[in-house]
Amino acid sequence: MSTEPTTSDGDAALTPAELARARGLGYGLLSDLLSFGITESTRAAAAEVSDGLRAALEGRDPDELAADHEHAFGWVAPPYAGAYLAADRASGGDVEAGLRACFDAAGFTPDTRREGVEHLSVTLRFVAFLCGAEADARVDGEAAIAARLEAMIADALGRALAWTPVWSEAVRRAGRPFSLALVDELEGLMLSHHAALRATAASPPAPPLALPPLGLDLEDESVSLRDVAELLASPARCGAVLSRADIQRLGRAARLPRGFGDRAQIVTNLLRASGRFDQAEDILESLDSELARQADALSRPAVAHLTAPWRDRMAETRALLAEARERVRSLARE
Repeated sequence: MSTEPTTSDGDAALTPAELARARGLGYGLLSDLLSFGITESTRAAAAEVSDGLRAALEGRDPDELAADHEHAFGWVAPPYAGAYLAADRASGGDVEAGLRACFDAAGFTPDTRREGVEHLSVTLRFVAFLCGAEADARVDGEAAIAARLEAMIADALGRALAWTPVWSEAVRRAGRPFSLALVDELEGLMLSHHAALRATAASPPAPPLALPPLGLDLEDESVSLRDVAELLASPARCGAVLSRADIQRLGRAARLPRGFGDRAQIVTNLLRASGRFDQAEDILESLDSELARQADALSRPAVAHLTAPWRDRMAETRALLAEARERVRSLARE
């Protein structure tokens, strides 16, 4: 079973209104799971609608599940749009303004007491709200209103799918069973629903994702190691997601200290340690391999049509680091 409803139940096909209602319930549940993790009220529902989530829940107590949830969505890959789409990884700005405009146009007031506007769970609640309104419109025979609501849903899903594939791969690399199952369900529902809307031309094609520029000239003598680290810590600039878990894995493999701080500081520490212990070349090779692996993961058929801008940017980042490898090694030794 899956949170993506099928078009039939035995011999009885779901009506468009029933399908919209079922999708809305699925988005609502997934929003709660992403926001709060497994609770007494959501455990039974999660096990009922998804074989993958049921398997991830079997034999695991609430404390284990809470730790799994916090590790993946609080520490490794927090699901905030700005962290992936903004050059400075900060919330607010154009990303938040765009989401607020979507919400306002639909008369949706998000409850952001727990998370900010850019948290994926808020978009999921918004889509659940739109699906419920679509179901009501179809029951009332308001085909034009239902079509407008579908266009809003397509836009909201398109905005989320601009960054969730790179986020979900970071969660998968963390390897926690519950978070793995949850991102599989999230991605499956969003992708299948978005594809269905695109097939019916519910809205015009979205413009291709425009990532901010790399913003780093390694030939510039004023560039510092921190500048290189800031590039590598910014998914929108380098194309990849180097999560804390990824950085720790690279550091452990090279037996290099990473220290503490935000991700840019940890990358700075790693690069500096590689120079101090004469392993700069090894770390640069490891970073190149990491970007290649991430690009390969984003090439799978289900998401390849969405991830070309990310893969292209990773290729640019790899080329930049390869061309200026001696410069980076020199910075690491300073």
